[in-house]
Parts: sequence; structure tokens; C-alpha cells
Amino acid sequence: MDLGFPFLLIIVGWNPDNPDASMVIQTSLHGSQAACEAAGTAFIAEREPLRSSALPAAYKHFCIAAPGPDEYNAAAGSGE
Repeated sequence: MDLGFPFLLIIVGWNPDNPDASMVIQTSLHGSQAACEAAGTAFIAEREPLRSSALPAAYKHFCIAAPGPDEYNAAAGSGE
């Protein structure tokens, strides 16, 4: 049985008033691009009601295809 997680969800969060000091990254793996996009959208939607002038926050998410075994092995073999 081949268990794969082909999409990496990357969520970036920051305080717009001071992005350099507040930037955080969270990652998770998902079995499909649709599941990845849904998780990113849900994460941001859950936090939107918490935003205020006292607690400003901005979020952006990206879904990136994870490398397959051949691509991963090629990169590992070439020292990248």
C-alpha cells in the first residue's frame, strides 16, 4: 500500500504593523489539492472573526505539490 501526501499546505501569518518581528509559518500535509485548499481556507476563515485593531493579523496560504519519490531521491542524490 502506497501512502502519500502529495500536497503541502503552508500558512503564513503576521501582524501587519510589524511583519518582520511577527511572521510565523505553519505547515501540514494533505492527500489532495482540494483537501489542502479547503484546510487553508478554513484556517483563515476561523481566525477572521478574531481580528481587531487590538489584535491585527493577516494570513495567506499556499498549497504546493510535494516532490514524488523520484524527484526527492534525485535531489538527495545530487546533494541539494
